[in-house]
Amino acid sequence: MNKKKISFFQALLIAIGFMIGSGIFFKADDMLMATGGNALLVIIGWITLGTTLVFAGIAISYLAAQTDTPGGISAYTSQVWGKKIGYFAGVFMSTIYAPIMICVIASVLVTYLISLLGLSEQITSQELSYWLITAFIILIIFFYNILSTTIAARVSSVSTMIKVIPLIVIAFVGLLTGQSNNITMFGMSGADSLSSGNVQVATGPTWALFAGGMISMAFAFDGWISVGVLSIEMKNPKKDLSRVFSIATLITTIIYIAYFTGVAMLEDPMIIIASGDEHVINIANGIFGTLGGTLMIIGVVISVLGTLNANVMAGIRYPYAVATTEKFPFGKFVSQINQKTNTPIYGSAYLFFMTTIIFIILAVQKMTVETSQFLSGVNLEDLAVFFTSIFYVIIFIGVIKLGRKQNGSYFKTIISPIIALIGQTFVVISFFLVNDSAMLYIIITVSIISFVYIFKGIGEQSYK
Repeated sequence: MNKKKISFFQALLIAIGFMIGSGIFFKADDMLMATGGNALLVIIGWITLGTTLVFAGIAISYLAAQTDTPGGISAYTSQVWGKKIGYFAGVFMSTIYAPIMICVIASVLVTYLISLLGLSEQITSQELSYWLITAFIILIIFFYNILSTTIAARVSSVSTMIKVIPLIVIAFVGLLTGQSNNITMFGMSGADSLSSGNVQVATGPTWALFAGGMISMAFAFDGWISVGVLSIEMKNPKKDLSRVFSIATLITTIIYIAYFTGVAMLEDPMIIIASGDEHVINIANGIFGTLGGTLMIIGVVISVLGTLNANVMAGIRYPYAVATTEKFPFGKFVSQINQKTNTPIYGSAYLFFMTTIIFIILAVQKMTVETSQFLSGVNLEDLAVFFTSIFYVIIFIGVIKLGRKQNGSYFKTIISPIIALIGQTFVVISFFLVNDSAMLYIIITVSIISFVYIFKGIGEQSYK
């Protein structure tokens, strides 16, 4: 990929687009449910995790400034811990993480799309038609991402500029006209949390409720580091990536805190939980009426679309990045770039194949949720976020080690990675505390990575 097409501003919008788009909308009710309806606890969580991620961006920028090779979790892990650990990270990103995120975000897009069309009661995630629509959308996104990097980058840039509109508007209206008493201290004493009607919320001590919301918040923030995989197509990666990481995480943190505070002030937490993913639709209609609400929901749909596009855009480059440096299944092909489109055609095919497998698993799980125990209790997006947090921990420890060896900036290689490390370590610990499927996720992930590693030599590979 020798054509430099992505500018600093485009890279910044892509990075923001990775984070802002789906999680902030469809995870808000999950956060409140996990924290016992305690909106204040969620806001404290946003501030805490968001602050640590700003320092994470600064820490990663130290690594990004030293290389113009494709970045991302795989490359940065290799940079500080060697090729083998980096290889495992690359296999995870290309075989597990990207396919899961693409499928989950595509299904969220369909949820809001059918709500916009007024078909929520006719088409649900338990219907085959829902998943046929999801499959069609995934096909379209893959098609134009393979066709042209320029098209994909423009879609991300435009959608990012559009997607912040509903967030900023709802935040602004909520902060000015909302009820501050919706932001309460329920559960802060350690007593059982409130419940209302059929709404089920978590109960327990404050620390447990706080930990419960961390996984959903981590999902909403996840993806910012993936813009590093586009570095080889950036005009000035060494200079621009370091700024992209720190600025993108800071902007996203501010927007998230303002948006969720506005939402919590506009709607009672229990009503948000009861409304589920459609709470943002109800809030928009309540503020602006049917027409204005419809326009806002169009903005939400575009927002989720942008996030899906960003994940596919980076995802098709994960297999390529691994195959150009190490053995990878059919690496001879996966490491090739199409001269006409300047995109990794076979890397895209690999990702599409893995996405198809995850898609089938997710569709069967959702369609049979009331009739079988297939993967009961397994949340695929939690699995993806859990392991990215583990790799973040590994990388931040590596930044400290590398910084000491190179006598690097004290702020970038000691203070920033330590603060970032505290945040991601807490996410990992929270996962074990609140998720009964943690060990199952580890077994599944390790098994898949091991399988790819065992058969990494299948097909002639191009790495020498």
